[in-house]
Amino acid sequence: MKQNYVLLKTKGGKVNEVYAKLHDRDDVEDATITMGEHDIIAKLNLESDEELYSFYKEFNSLDGVEVVNVLPCFMDKTNEADFDDMGYEAWILVKAKGDIDTMLDKLLKINGMAEAAAIIGEWGILAHAYDDEIEDIGKIALKAQDIEGVDTTETLLAFPEHFARA
Repeated sequence: MKQNYVLLKTKGGKVNEVYAKLHDRDDVEDATITMGEHDIIAKLNLESDEELYSFYKEFNSLDGVEVVNVLPCFMDKTNEADFDDMGYEAWILVKAKGDIDTMLDKLLKINGMAEAAAIIGEWGILAHAYDDEIEDIGKIALKAQDIEGVDTTETLLAFPEHFARA
């Protein structure tokens, strides 16, 4: 199973509709409505690049989807800590220089960082953070920015599942 990520930007108030379509799919491991440049981030488990391309074509042609950015993953690492009961989460896109394996390890040393993935595209790394306090999510993002070799980050704050914007 190959893991990939997609960022979706919606239009016309269709974020909930697109989000529901993602949750109906067996190949979507996780999908989250976010606040930031993108409206939704989804983690996909697909067998092949052809399946990824089919996913892209399907969602790129949906009414209400403005942009689909596919982020193929070639390496990912997870933290062994249990983050299931945390109240807030964020996805952090990272542009960095240096050894990618070392960068993933440095990100995972930050308290609250659950996973980090090396992705193909503009950003290079996608990290997933959790915490009980919204302020601490911001602190996690700032710590990621402070890592030597990190050029810039973009944080996508995730909305809890029971709340979605119209």
